[in-house]
Amino acid sequence: MMPLSRLLRFLGPLGAWGLLAAIAVSLQPGGAEPQLSAATPVFEAAPTSEVLLPSTPPLGVSTSVLAASDPEVPISPWQVTVAIAKPEVATPELYDAPRGQRVLFSDPVTNPSYFGTDLAMLVIAEQAGWLQVQLPVRPNGTTAWVKRASFTTETHTFHAEVRLREHRLRVWNDQELIADTVAIVGATATPTPLGRFYVNDLIPTADPSGSYGPWILSLSAHSEVLETFADGRPVIAIHGTNRPDLLGTAASNGCVRIPNDVVASLAELVPLGTPVDIIA
Repeated sequence: MMPLSRLLRFLGPLGAWGLLAAIAVSLQPGGAEPQLSAATPVFEAAPTSEVLLPSTPPLGVSTSVLAASDPEVPISPWQVTVAIAKPEVATPELYDAPRGQRVLFSDPVTNPSYFGTDLAMLVIAEQAGWLQVQLPVRPNGTTAWVKRASFTTETHTFHAEVRLREHRLRVWNDQELIADTVAIVGATATPTPLGRFYVNDLIPTADPSGSYGPWILSLSAHSEVLETFADGRPVIAIHGTNRPDLLGTAASNGCVRIPNDVVASLAELVPLGTPVDIIA
């Protein structure tokens, strides 16, 4: 048998330390595993990078991640894409599917829009060269496909929610609450329709002290009980009011009326294409 001193010289420094550690373990009573002292270094694997996203938004807002140099950088789950018709596109062509059949609706989709501003529509899905958009027509929630080349696109993280039983409107930018206000909602005979819509026009009024207040934030929604309103389409909107005494009640023709100072602030902040979820 080789003497221990010669064996240690043969193994070298690293091997010698390993052999001595093994001998020390074998000498412990009962063969128990060695206990780590406070001075014993413990090496752990580097922690895995983890991205914690906010809770999944309601009503189908999707979460996506940047396919860039850092794939772990999250895009806000509230980010939406808005399609804005190019100035030369007066009547965008609408299709039932990419490279599908042309479709028409009784409510025309034109650029400028029904209220005379740039046509903006919320994007629902995308394919190569195509955008599926929600249309500002009846029935509510109608979608169609358009050629991407006819539109520019923008993104933002604004979103709003109307809760009818609470008579309340809330607006966020991403997760930051920027407005929380009491509202007048549709009366029993002329209810505010439920669903996901979006702001498609921002219209200053001629009379800020009138029944619409200083601003109208038109939505892609229409009344589901009225065929016309004021000799036009029964468009649902968020707007001001000259009856603040009715705030907190169900008394409108379907629109969501809010205090004039609040609607004026929102008109300066909220971009076109802002999703508005109307919930019972």
